[in-house]
Amino acid sequence: MSKALIAGINQVATDKGLDREVIFEAIEAALVSAYKRNYGPAANITAKVDRATGEMRIYTEREVVEEVLNERTEITLDEAKRYVPNARLGDVIAVP
Repeated sequence: MSKALIAGINQVATDKGLDREVIFEAIEAALVSAYKRNYGPAANITAKVDRATGEMRIYTEREVVEEVLNERTEITLDEAKRYVPNARLGDVIAVP
């Protein structure tokens, strides 16, 4: 589907005279909106679509803490280091 997504974006950009970046940003905003509709607006969500491959990823921002009290907003230091090797307590990191 990723190649088809890129081909579709290119086609829409050409047909409508739009900048590809505008289309990518609209898709990312739609992904965030859909996620928040399903999982609640409290989560700090970011969506990224790879401009070359079309791969889509959703990230949540979580604070690095010693003890997790809220799994949606916090992450332990050990777990955080799997995503950001130099993470420290108090950091806010993006987790896929």
